[in-house]
Amino acid sequence: MVIDNTVLDTRVEKLTVVDNLSVRLLVLVRKNFSFDGIKPVCDINCYGKTIKEWAVSSAGEFACKVLEYGLSDNVIDIIKPHLANEKITIALFCETPLIRHSTLVDLVNDFIYKKQKIRKFKRGYLFDTEFVKQAESVYAPEIGQENGEDFMAITNTADLNNVLQIMKRRIMSYHISNGVQIVDINSTYIEAEVELQAGVIIYPNNNILGKTFIEKGVVLYPNNVIKDSYICEKAVLKGAFIESAKVQAKAVIEPFTKVMP
Repeated sequence: MVIDNTVLDTRVEKLTVVDNLSVRLLVLVRKNFSFDGIKPVCDINCYGKTIKEWAVSSAGEFACKVLEYGLSDNVIDIIKPHLANEKITIALFCETPLIRHSTLVDLVNDFIYKKQKIRKFKRGYLFDTEFVKQAESVYAPEIGQENGEDFMAITNTADLNNVLQIMKRRIMSYHISNGVQIVDINSTYIEAEVELQAGVIIYPNNNILGKTFIEKGVVLYPNNVIKDSYICEKAVLKGAFIESAKVQAKAVIEPFTKVMP
């Protein structure tokens, strides 16, 4: 299972929106926003996905579209051309890669229950679509009932480091809950598109990157780097470098070995 913000939801029950109303998510990406003047914040890598990709993944089954905006832009003017037939529209600022689908569902359910037309939360808005089609500006007090961790915004490098720590904790917890044994979480790096079967044992100082799939019973002793590879059942890796390769079942890869195409 490739990890996104739907997979990382802590709630396991089926998520539904009140009355099954249709919802559209508009992800707002700030133009030319960067820390170093070179790479946009929305394109920063966060465990194998960009910040923008994490925000988009919170849509789940909702319709979703990415829009650019500037600091001086009116939110209503940005979203109006992209309103469709969905009854509820969410405008979410991109710099919130921790937002989970269940959090958006909770907000929508509460919005509908309270019969609101516009609602502001920490990093975005909820709109009744037909109401906002007629609006020229938006004013709504911030309710502040949503999950604060989910809405952590990245505005500087300190924020980015905090978000990365939380994302790592979520990814590790996901794999551990699925039967993967991770000896030292702090020294282990696992990206979002990595798939691990139950029974995999990971010792310290392992880096597992890209679209890697590791079958059950595999043992990763310290200091492996594995990228875009397939590791078959009960293989043992001892400090190897594996890239774009397949390691056969029960194979033993010795230290300092490179396996590449």
